[in-house]
Amino acid sequence: MFGFLAPGSGTSVLHSRRAAASRCGRRRLVARANVDVTKFPSEGSKDAVDVNKQPQEYVQLKEMLKGVSIFMIGMMGSGKSAVGKVLAQQIGYAYIDTDEVIQESMKMPITDIFEEHGEAGFRQVESVVIQQVSPYVRTVVSAGGGAVLNQENWGHMQNGLVVWLDPSVETIYERVKGDASRPLLKVDDPKAMIESILRERESLYEQADVKIGIEPEEGIEVVAFNTARGLTRFIEANPPKSAAHRPVGL
Repeated sequence: MFGFLAPGSGTSVLHSRRAAASRCGRRRLVARANVDVTKFPSEGSKDAVDVNKQPQEYVQLKEMLKGVSIFMIGMMGSGKSAVGKVLAQQIGYAYIDTDEVIQESMKMPITDIFEEHGEAGFRQVESVVIQQVSPYVRTVVSAGGGAVLNQENWGHMQNGLVVWLDPSVETIYERVKGDASRPLLKVDDPKAMIESILRERESLYEQADVKIGIEPEEGIEVVAFNTARGLTRFIEANPPKSAAHRPVGL
């Protein structure tokens, strides 16, 4: 489903030593994080809508998924968390937000993680979280906007179905402007930064199973419903294997 260019390999001894030191440092960072995602899933089934009152689209989707999990990807401010929660609630799935897991594990907000460990350190812990949740069934996972930059993350997310939420740059900007919790937007021109980040990641986002375009006036419930409809259509064309053989993480 996904194609990637192999990363280049350095040949100098100095480069190799620096890479080894970096890997060692990141292993210590992951150990410090003490990531345990089993503490974080929110059971969607507890708050699930009465099946008799659910739109048929959600009922049909749940039946067709056969337990296969859903990974939400997209830019910051695209609505992954909000839409993911509604979708999980409607189909009786658990819900996990990888950013929330990371913050709780590291005992600090994401902005502080970026300042202390850099984006590379954050991505390292993020990859551990995605790896741990990848075997789960009946779970909606909202991944960080930059999770798509790591090839290994894509491999783990292939255990489920991947949905890209794709609002316009203008919509994203209006949602996140002035948000001090976005470390990548601490620049003089955040809108230009959003455009730059999207250009870098767009070809990766496009490799998702389902793309959901979002109009500025569309609310969370509408986007969640459109997501369910998009997933249903994708499964009809590409029936997934049963998730029954996978280890259950919940």
